[in-house]
Amino acid sequence: MSIIKEYEEKFISAYCRLEYETWYQGYKDDVSKYLKGNSVCDALDKFIESNTKDIIKVSGEPLLNAEYIKEVCDLVPLQWKKRIETSLNVKWDKIELLLPYIDQWIIDIKDSNTEIYKNYTGTDNLKVYDNVLRLSHKTGKEKLLIRIPKIPNYNTEKNIQESVKLYYNLGNIDIFNYKILNRNY
Repeated sequence: MSIIKEYEEKFISAYCRLEYETWYQGYKDDVSKYLKGNSVCDALDKFIESNTKDIIKVSGEPLLNAEYIKEVCDLVPLQWKKRIETSLNVKWDKIELLLPYIDQWIIDIKDSNTEIYKNYTGTDNLKVYDNVLRLSHKTGKEKLLIRIPKIPNYNTEKNIQESVKLYYNLGNIDIFNYKILNRNY
């Protein structure tokens, strides 16, 4: 547990606002509740005692903290399924670090059209396709869930179908309605 001690301060300051959610047979648990008033070591112990069998890292771009996620993966029981929800819009070394640990990659590509992606996120998507392609070849397409959202006032059905056409051989495709909070449309 000394590894966790080393990251404790970083975790508490950087992650308390992020949600670590777990899902098991319809049961949702937020690990941040275990952090309140506890050290990270105690929080992980309580989380493990909760008998949750699955962990998903969501909120923000988790791969920006790949090193920390690797450390957590090293600590949790091997039988836990580890999934990560990401845009994959990071340098490949962040992804490569987690290859041995992640059981499923949930990839929200937003849109394959660079202009739409940039209008929505404020940044380009130049790394996304290459990263999805490399990841699919490294892990197999069955480990990738490529999510393509219908984003109101950003992409059209034609844009969505272009994204599907580009990505359909690389993983399982999920088209969904994007819920945008705190925006007036």
